[in-house]
Parts: sequence; C-alpha cells; structure tokens
Amino acid sequence: MAPKDNHKPADFLEMYTNLLRISDAQVSLLTLLDEEPDQGLERFLELQEEWILCSRAVNESNDQLEAVSSTLDGDQQLRDILTKLSSNVEHIQKAIRNFIQHTGEDIKNVGVQRKVLNAYYGVERNDQVPLYMDEKK
Repeated sequence: MAPKDNHKPADFLEMYTNLLRISDAQVSLLTLLDEEPDQGLERFLELQEEWILCSRAVNESNDQLEAVSSTLDGDQQLRDILTKLSSNVEHIQKAIRNFIQHTGEDIKNVGVQRKVLNAYYGVERNDQVPLYMDEKK
C-alpha cells in the first residue's frame, strides 16, 4: 500500500479553492452555451474533467481532512468557499436540468414535425401521391 501524503490545512484550502475556480468558470460558461453551444460545450467538458480530477484528490484525502478538521473548523475562508461552491453546483445542476428538458422538448417537436411531413407530403412513401380531402367551411 502506498503511503499517503500528509496534507496541511492550507492544502485543503487550496484544493477547495481550485474546485471553486472550476465551478466559477463553468457557471460563466453557461451563458456562452446559449449563444455558441459547440464552443461552450467543449470548454465546459474540459472543465468537467478538471473537476473530476480535483474532486478525486479531495476524496482521496478525506481521511486526512478529518484529522485536520479541528484546525479548519474556525476557518471562515473555507466556509465561504464551500458556501459559494455549493451555490455554483446547484446553479450548474439547474442549468443542466433545463438544458435536458429543452432538448427533450426539441426532440419531441421534431418527431411531431416528421409525422406531419409524412402525413401531408408522404416523405417516406415513394409510390403514392398525397390526396387532400378538406371540408369547405
């Protein structure tokens, strides 16, 4: 088993500050995703990879975090970081849920439009001519 690094309280503060930096960048990219989805999504996914690596480091150091937690308990700076981090994560999750909902609605609308095109114009039929039987009003 590999020996674990001994982290100081400042190391944990730096790890959480890095997570906050990543989440701030993701939040700022949410507006770019509306305007330029391809560019914004690529950068958002890069930041997500950074988030995963950084959060793994935090999770791997969890045992040591408990050992130094008594020195971190009174650290207002860490509390502020964690509060802002929580707020950013909630904002990102809400934006992703909205994005998924809108994408689902778009897919549903495409299906409806496809049915309409097929019904009126016979897009999927090669050998039939559409006939219209509309009632006069």
